[in-house]
Amino acid sequence: RWSLLDQFESDGRRFIVARENAPSPPGPAALTQRERQVLGYAAVGHDNKVIAYDLGIAHATVKVLMSRAATKLWVRSRSEVISAYLNACGAAPAAP
Repeated sequence: RWSLLDQFESDGRRFIVARENAPSPPGPAALTQRERQVLGYAAVGHDNKVIAYDLGIAHATVKVLMSRAATKLWVRSRSEVISAYLNACGAAPAAP
């Protein structure tokens, strides 16, 4: 959260110069391209195994990418992350 810029001593006292790092922007701007791909597949109703097969990645990788996307969008469940992604992108959810 903080970056150390400098440290020095003067008159027997130690001084530390630091600056606060701004948090990364929440929302779809913070998502990687792969996270967006996984969310796109999930939005049309694919389960994790199908997403993994289509993208040529491991099932566990899909779970990790979904979890990271949920953290970046400040939600917890699969349905919430898909809904938040679609709302942010201005897309309508797929019909079941």
